[in-house]
Amino acid sequence: MVTAFKRAGFYIRSDDGAHIILKSDKCPYNLSIPRHKEVAPFLLRKQLKLANISIKEFEKLLKKKKKKT
Repeated sequence: MVTAFKRAGFYIRSDDGAHIILKSDKCPYNLSIPRHKEVAPFLLRKQLKLANISIKEFEKLLKKKKKKT
C-alpha cells in the first residue's frame, strides 16, 4: 500500500512506531498508514480521499510494475 502512494508522488516523512507517515508536495495532509497486514477498507478510503486519489487510480498504482533498468 505504501508503494502505491509512493508511486503517486508521496514520500516517507516518518517511519517509526506503529504507523508510516507519508507526505506529498501536492497534498496538504500527512497520511498515516498503519503497519498492519490488512488495513480496514474505511481507513483506506479515508486516506485516498485525503490524497485525492480515486480507487481505480489506486488499483492501477498497485498493479504498476517497477521498470527494470
